[in-house]
Amino acid sequence: MKKWQIIIGIVLITLGVFSLVDVIFEINFSRFIGPLVLIAIGLLIIFRHQLTGPGVEVRMPVLGDIHKSGNWEARRHEFWWFVGETKLDFSNAIFPEGEAKIKVFGFVNDVKIYLPSDVGLCIRSFAFLSDFHGLGKKEERFFASLDDRTPNYDLADKLVEVQIMSFVAEIRVISA
Repeated sequence: MKKWQIIIGIVLITLGVFSLVDVIFEINFSRFIGPLVLIAIGLLIIFRHQLTGPGVEVRMPVLGDIHKSGNWEARRHEFWWFVGETKLDFSNAIFPEGEAKIKVFGFVNDVKIYLPSDVGLCIRSFAFLSDFHGLGKKEERFFASLDDRTPNYDLADKLVEVQIMSFVAEIRVISA
């Protein structure tokens, strides 16, 4: 089972328990949900850097753009935001041994990946609504996951895995 499935399952079970307690004991938990969500977001902002482990670059802008291009080190990155655009240009990126892992979390994400032919890409995405263009495909998905790879993934020396989790995602893979 994937991590996002466990998280969504826990959220749904918690909401169900609150609703059941509300019906049985007539305790109105709905007025507590908003403050609990704000507390959870605050704790995430404070402790996210400690939860990722060493060597992970974490950026948490609320709105805006993140552009990675030129001679940047493609290793382990996490980008968290509400609404934003992520541009990842791997044309001149410096790759570590093994596989680079980049995670993008947000409510509305626009992700553009510029991919040279010598880089193997594994892309994993889960979104309520998603629009994917690239790797020879054009797909629109509703509450579904995307798990795809470039044909050269198993043979490439430079490997990157991009994980995207959001409510609405627009993903473009552009051959560089």
